[in-house]
Amino acid sequence: MEAPPSLSETISNLQLPEIIGEKVDKRTLRKTGRTEHKQKEKDSELSQKISQNLKSNEELIKVIVENIKGELENQKEKNKDLNEKITLSLEKNESLIKSRLENLSAEMKNNVARPLEKINNVLLHPRERGKMGNLQLDQLLSLYLPRDQKVYQIEFTLKKKRLNGEGLRVDAVIFGVERKNNLAIDSKFPLENYLLSNKEGLSEIERKEAEKNFKNNLKEHIKKVAEYVSELDGIDHAIMFVPSEVVFAKINENSFSEIIELALVKKVTICSPMLLAVVIDQIL
Repeated sequence: MEAPPSLSETISNLQLPEIIGEKVDKRTLRKTGRTEHKQKEKDSELSQKISQNLKSNEELIKVIVENIKGELENQKEKNKDLNEKITLSLEKNESLIKSRLENLSAEMKNNVARPLEKINNVLLHPRERGKMGNLQLDQLLSLYLPRDQKVYQIEFTLKKKRLNGEGLRVDAVIFGVERKNNLAIDSKFPLENYLLSNKEGLSEIERKEAEKNFKNNLKEHIKKVAEYVSELDGIDHAIMFVPSEVVFAKINENSFSEIIELALVKKVTICSPMLLAVVIDQIL
């Protein structure tokens, strides 16, 4: 009969590491399970909080949107009222401005018509027109030439005599060097039929008749101005002074070519205020 194993052999034969390992694994699993469960609970709580926050934010956004819509509607109403007030104000102002402009226009017509009527009366009267022409001519000559009687004179009596023995009196004379190549200037100009041809309310026949008479006036006046050409006074050329650039432009139209040709033949230069300085410089 065999002897029983000793105590040391019995202990060595026991599988203690395996038993301890199994116990450790079970403890670890229980701990891991508890940790996962806690994490799940935390995740669930977080999800619930996020959902609650989202719902709260959605409700808040809805409230904000509703408030904005309300403010926009209120603003629209305010803008509508403001536009109506502006429109009403503009209509009132437009009516007021229109009324004031009409009154101003009427006043301007009255204020302008009176001076123009006086000017026309002056221009239509030969004596007054002559005074105005002489004054304008004197002012222009004083700008272009020195104020010296040796240079030019206003209302100068020529040596040349009329048929009745009286000396010719010219509106102005400009003296050349040594009193040679002198220049006579006439400032009287026939405007009656010119003004008539531009009058409102005339028929085409009346207008043409007035223009025809104006041409005839010019021809007669050129012949009178040509009388100032005098060898005795050293005057080889005379100027017919036209006191208006508008009238001067009219005379230089194609329909007035016969007038220009007659003036050249008679040694008369038709001159406007702007051309006077040029003509004086070229002739003298």
